[in-house]
Amino acid sequence: MAGRKRDDGTADGLTLTLPPPTMPGANSRCHWRVRHKAARHDRYVAATLALAEMRKSASWQRMEGASLTVTWRGRGRLPDPDNIGGRTKAYIDGLTDAGVWADDSVVRSITFRTERAERMCDRCVIIEARRT
Repeated sequence: MAGRKRDDGTADGLTLTLPPPTMPGANSRCHWRVRHKAARHDRYVAATLALAEMRKSASWQRMEGASLTVTWRGRGRLPDPDNIGGRTKAYIDGLTDAGVWADDSVVRSITFRTERAERMCDRCVIIEARRT
């Protein structure tokens, strides 16, 4: 969902709830083609959902500086916060494809968190992008 309005009338951020990534973990030993297909899928999903959210806000403008909070909500064994970055990189690239920012070099900080989900159907990745 698009964030609150700032003084200049633009939304101050973007919050996306995405399905758990299909990208295998860094320690999985799978063929490069499997990784590429999963990354392409995750990137497409993030770009599509970001575009849908940005269209809801008539005053959306590209972010010139951003800080991200990536929350992994899951059941069972949760990934290390260090490993969440690699698993969600395709999502962040998808936000670049959607035009949330011109290049992901404008992202000044990324915070990774984990949370326990109450039910299996509540598993997701929440990405919050805030203007800095």
